[in-house]
Amino acid sequence: MSMDIIGVVIIQMIIGIFLLVQCRLYFGKKSEAGANVFNVFVPLKHNVIKVALYAAIFLVWFYIRVIVIGGDFKKMDLVCAVILLAELILAIIFDCLPQQICENGVLTHRGFMPWTKVQSVEATEKSEVIQLRVDEKAGYFQQIFCVSGEKRQIQEYVEEHMNYIPE
Repeated sequence: MSMDIIGVVIIQMIIGIFLLVQCRLYFGKKSEAGANVFNVFVPLKHNVIKVALYAAIFLVWFYIRVIVIGGDFKKMDLVCAVILLAELILAIIFDCLPQQICENGVLTHRGFMPWTKVQSVEATEKSEVIQLRVDEKAGYFQQIFCVSGEKRQIQEYVEEHMNYIPE
């Protein structure tokens, strides 16, 4: 196996592990989160930036394979391209999944945060970001991205349920 194939396989393994962790964080804690109260969708602007980043990753790989390395294409190159593209599409899908405000906490693709871990809702100048101070680490914040019009409603709901311990 040539060095370029080994490099692509390593990159794909890293992306694959990242996707598995993201999947486990989002879907693995659904039962712990409880019933879904409402979904909070990430603004289109943030999703477009992420799609552009994923497209850049694919294009960089393609540029390196075609221009820098050159040579004849092999079946392995096509297989690597398809797998990388599939992983990037899955990453885009995970990023577009709604964040969920649940009865026991907040569930995002970065994991589940129970109400007992939320210390406060911090002020932020960004109209699309709700910043929550979490007691996991000093100075650690969890961000919820939302549409500008939903920010006040979500902030009030979180402030009402902070430090809530289910019976």
